[in-house]
Amino acid sequence: MREGALDTHIFTINPDGSGLDKISTRPFGDSDPAWSPDGKNIAFVRQRGEKGPNTVYRQSCIYKIKVDGTGLNRLTGTKRFAHDPAWSPYGKKIAFSQVVRRPGPVEIFEMNATDGSQKRNLTNTPLQESEPDWYPDGKKIAYTSFTEVHGAHDRVFTMNADGSDQTNLTKLKDGFSPAWLPNGKKIAFVRVYPTFPNLDIFVMKDDGTEVKRLTKTRDFDGSPDWQPLP
Repeated sequence: MREGALDTHIFTINPDGSGLDKISTRPFGDSDPAWSPDGKNIAFVRQRGEKGPNTVYRQSCIYKIKVDGTGLNRLTGTKRFAHDPAWSPYGKKIAFSQVVRRPGPVEIFEMNATDGSQKRNLTNTPLQESEPDWYPDGKKIAYTSFTEVHGAHDRVFTMNADGSDQTNLTKLKDGFSPAWLPNGKKIAFVRVYPTFPNLDIFVMKDDGTEVKRLTKTRDFDGSPDWQPLP
């Protein structure tokens, strides 16, 4: 993602820094790119509405585009704030966060990755849920559930892919931005430690036990991700 004066766009680049290509070209705010498992498509968030120095985008939608910039396809409607696209491991589904009503809760949904059909609310609670991350075999989803100010009352939850068995892993302590280990045995996440604004990265077993602090700095550490298994 590269930011201009008013707009942001989706770019691709080779690991060595060569081959920088802009694949989204319309004058909108494009962000949050997520590669499909087969590497052929990218899901991303497009913010739409009036732009200006004192204007907030009115809505955001999830789009899909081929890596060469063709085949742009809008997957979610224009009257809901949708974000956090996450492909299922086999590329058939996309989980995402969406405002149910305004004002109202944010829920985790899933839809068909091909055309955005068969949308389904998975969490269906009065809380605010976001940041879905699929279990490596696609049978579970980890996500963040929060009640008030982001970071103050966040919890890491898991649920089955059909929305059942919603389980609070971090209990009474905060946690957000979950990321599954590629073998599914552990989850990395972010926690306020010891007080805001200091954030550190932690790891725990997939049942919420054996919590270990990984980063021990006075910086703002976030967005954990795992190196893929060879």
